[in-house]
Amino acid sequence: MYGKPTENVFLVEPSGTGKTTLAKWVLESYFKEISAYINCWKYRSTHEVLKEILLNFQIPVHGRESTGDLVKQLENLVKKKKIIVCLDEVDRLENFDILYILSRNNVGLILASTRYHALIDLPSRIKSSLALTEIEFPAYKPEELFDIFKGQG
Repeated sequence: MYGKPTENVFLVEPSGTGKTTLAKWVLESYFKEISAYINCWKYRSTHEVLKEILLNFQIPVHGRESTGDLVKQLENLVKKKKIIVCLDEVDRLENFDILYILSRNNVGLILASTRYHALIDLPSRIKSSLALTEIEFPAYKPEELFDIFKGQG
């Protein structure tokens, strides 16, 4: 990861295909010390997402800081170490300013959504800074689901 340009990833496909499970497993297994997982159903604003990222890295915030102050704290964090942030259900964000802030600060991003076109209307300044690689997860076929459940017994 160090010495290489950041490659941001967009995981997309229907619910139940394993996007969240895969993202969490990769972060926990390989990038535990430098990653944060944020569920955008729960944290939708730029301020909330920044606050959760900082808390994940044990940077004390009380929630009453301005968004600008949180951005400065993020900038100080990424000066010290490279980080990866997973924004699950990214299409639930109130606005996409957080994507611009994170990408401009060279934060590695894993974005996940059930909607293929979730990011189609992003402003060009955000699209160009993200440089996303899309990974599609196909829906399971009935026989695959049967095999999965059969293996649970």
